[in-house]
Amino acid sequence: MFDRREAIGAIGGGLALAAAAPGAMAATPPGFGTPTGRMRAFILMRGALDDRVVTGCFRGRYWGCVNGAMTPLFNVVSVIFSRYRPLADGSYQSIAIEQSYFLDRTTGEYLQSFVNPYTGKTVKVPTDGYPPTLIVFTPDLSMKVAALPPGMAFDHRSTPFVVQGDDVIMNEIVTATTSPKASGRPGLHHEITTLHARLSDLRRKDAKKVPCAVTYTNVKSWRGWLEMGDHPGETISSGDGSFGVPFADIPASWKEAARRYHPELLGDPVKLLDPLCHG
Repeated sequence: MFDRREAIGAIGGGLALAAAAPGAMAATPPGFGTPTGRMRAFILMRGALDDRVVTGCFRGRYWGCVNGAMTPLFNVVSVIFSRYRPLADGSYQSIAIEQSYFLDRTTGEYLQSFVNPYTGKTVKVPTDGYPPTLIVFTPDLSMKVAALPPGMAFDHRSTPFVVQGDDVIMNEIVTATTSPKASGRPGLHHEITTLHARLSDLRRKDAKKVPCAVTYTNVKSWRGWLEMGDHPGETISSGDGSFGVPFADIPASWKEAARRYHPELLGDPVKLLDPLCHG
């Protein structure tokens, strides 16, 4: 299976913030023109400057794409628990645990099996969790992954932040490939993620965390559990969510699945992340 977590789902990037008159874009304002200022702004959006657990929640939709024709497949809901800590060289380390569940696109209930519209097969939908991910964001806001899966090539790029009025937006672009599979084709993952915050929030000197909305689109190889073999095509997914979601606002479908398969995630996430952050 080649999925979002395998492509380092908790992804970060660089930014260049600009002050502007309403509706316009202009030069970088004081405080955001240094590596320290840019790092502060990024961490405020993606994580937090203190050691709190930041909860990210995202909902997405999947289609199969064959020769340009798109077929609806299923939906997905993902929750990420992460903590950040500064390192001596000005970098930040992120430890994250992500859990995703696939949902029926009509009822919204989590799937245990799925009828593949391309093959007619009924396949088992996995509920396995992902191992914790350790990422380091260096002072230039490049991303260093502690351990890539064997055979994976990974490239991460980011665009400068665009400021328009009080809106601050940046894009991250990830391309990842794995070694050729049994079909003879490599696993592919291309993703564009957009982070959106408010300049007025980022400028607050006492801020430790700011609201951050997220949208994403990705194109990737067929998931292994779909049992597509060498069938041509790939999947396309788009979704949205935010970082800094109260636990009470996590969708009931995710909580129901977690209660059955991963009840530890419904407890105190600090107990899961703290040994990893300080181990």
